[in-house]
Amino acid sequence: MSGKAYGRKMGLASMAYALVTLPVLASIDRGWVAGPALVPVVLLPMLPALAMAWLVWQQFRRMDELQRRIQGEAIMLAFVGTALLSLTYGFLESAGLPRLPMVTVWAVMGTLWLVATRLVARSYR
Repeated sequence: MSGKAYGRKMGLASMAYALVTLPVLASIDRGWVAGPALVPVVLLPMLPALAMAWLVWQQFRRMDELQRRIQGEAIMLAFVGTALLSLTYGFLESAGLPRLPMVTVWAVMGTLWLVATRLVARSYR
């Protein structure tokens, strides 16, 4: 899959994620979903999220050795950075800082992955 095809498919999967997640969150906020139906409804955004994960995996398998090396290093840096920040904030919660939702971890990891990819790629130029 070319970079353009990957971008197009990832864009569609991301839009699907947003189009599923926003109504799910709104329906929970408004109390439209409760009881036993709540669990399957809140898990609906995982369907497009799984599609996004599959696309990333497929794109990684198509990369050449240098691209794989760059992504491997970037993912390692994002993993370590996320672990350190999670541990740090966990200790800060013990000192009274507010608890953060678990989705914050993904936001941190995704951001660190993007930044690390740029930095690692630059080091190979």
